[in-house]
Amino acid sequence: MCTSGDQSEPSLGQRVDYQGYRGTIRFVGEIQNQPGTWVGVEWDDPSRGKHDGSHNGVSYFKTSHPTSGSFVRSTKLNFGISCVDAIHQRYGKVEGSTAGVDSDAIFELKKQFNIPFVEMVGFEKVNSQQSQFNNLTVVDLGGDLVKNAGEEGELGQLCPSVRELVLTNTLIKDWRTVADITKQLAALNHLNVSENKVVVPTEEEALQLQSAFRALKRIVLNGVGCTWKEILICATMWPDVTTVSARFNRINELESPHFGVLSNLTSLYLQSNPIVDWTHVNKLGNLLSLQVLHVGETGLKKVFFPGEGTTSLFPALIELNLQSNEIDDWNSINELNKLKSLQSILFQSNPLMEKPKAFELIIGRIKCLKKLNGTVILDQDRRGAEYDYMKCYGREWVAAVNNPVLLRVFHSNHPRYAELVEKHGSITEEDITANPAPLKARLIKVRIFCPGNANMPEFQKRVPKNMTVQKLNGLVQKLMDTGGCMPSLKAISAKAPDIAVSLEKDMQDLSFYSVDDGDSIAVSW
Repeated sequence: MCTSGDQSEPSLGQRVDYQGYRGTIRFVGEIQNQPGTWVGVEWDDPSRGKHDGSHNGVSYFKTSHPTSGSFVRSTKLNFGISCVDAIHQRYGKVEGSTAGVDSDAIFELKKQFNIPFVEMVGFEKVNSQQSQFNNLTVVDLGGDLVKNAGEEGELGQLCPSVRELVLTNTLIKDWRTVADITKQLAALNHLNVSENKVVVPTEEEALQLQSAFRALKRIVLNGVGCTWKEILICATMWPDVTTVSARFNRINELESPHFGVLSNLTSLYLQSNPIVDWTHVNKLGNLLSLQVLHVGETGLKKVFFPGEGTTSLFPALIELNLQSNEIDDWNSINELNKLKSLQSILFQSNPLMEKPKAFELIIGRIKCLKKLNGTVILDQDRRGAEYDYMKCYGREWVAAVNNPVLLRVFHSNHPRYAELVEKHGSITEEDITANPAPLKARLIKVRIFCPGNANMPEFQKRVPKNMTVQKLNGLVQKLMDTGGCMPSLKAISAKAPDIAVSLEKDMQDLSFYSVDDGDSIAVSW
């Protein structure tokens, strides 16, 4: 895609390419007993090199890996091209019926699908549209050997409408070069500089470059080898950024941003970094606008927040990605209930998910959760999950309810349980251990009808007297096809037909509301 470009004198820190291998110049000069000038390169891929910057016992430069260095003649290296030239090469108009599409690729397409003739309809038209540089809004130069912006002002004149720019895996060496590009693109709001070995600026330099990123809202820094501290230094360049992706980096510690840094951040993606300790994650809790946080594949084992009750940390957090971690304790789930705005969790591939009824028990423990592992939690799903949770720990509840010491321990392990008892009614020992009477003796006949819908037929059903309201709700939804809506139920006694009692507590059974043989259930939704 790129030519050898400007073969100017190599300089320290310059990024270069050799047959697809990328590296950084660490030395330029003569080598003992070797004629001419040599360039010492530290390769990104250590297997490409031969040594650590030494030759015949003399050290000319230092590498981060013992085999990532080698000496090369400058004529062998590709020093890259300007951003302007790269755009011309990738988006420039190409004459001909295939509009620049590789004829070998067309042949392979014919061969693969056994198509003797492929008509390249529209390729020339699409190429013509793309070559209108002033209309380009998305420019993808990923993998191209871009080294600088080009002539001053040339890029801005060529592509004034660019809103999204991809500069992944290029030869750009520092943020000043990035700024030289972005300052010419007044509409740019999305920048991807992943997989670049870009030198982190000093704090003073970062402030000086701030004006080049005024319109920037989203930045992607995946695989750039940065620490969180280095990202915070860079973040002073992006005062209005709302989304940062910094996956696959060297982030093992986090710290709170200084006042004004990342203050508008709403989404942060930190997957595949060795964070490990949730203490570091809590240091991001003062990001008051943060709504989305992804910390999957980071080795986390526990989640916890300081203090009791709702935490003041992460006040706006709606979505949390914890998938592919090592969380194996229920208390971490209890702690998530302290987040006042949390609605969605991704939790796949944690050991806890392998436990029985894990999906339902997570829903039961987190009050406001509306989506778990991508599944939307409907009202009936929540009711069923909370019912499962209460039944699962009902025996412990019955054993503890009259014992202050056991009750204190129980509430510590199940901080939502008392709230669910208030909402649905209490689980009794009889619910768990009592020997049931014969089924026939426990059945009652009830009339189920919908007073607000004359076209809805009535149903006469025999149901157990100890049927819970939650299960009766499920039966009604099937009988009347409520379309996913949660019905409201009222019991009407045959002995007092003018009195209707709302069946509000899902966990209570019909006998709790004195529903008897011959009574009616009025349904509305």
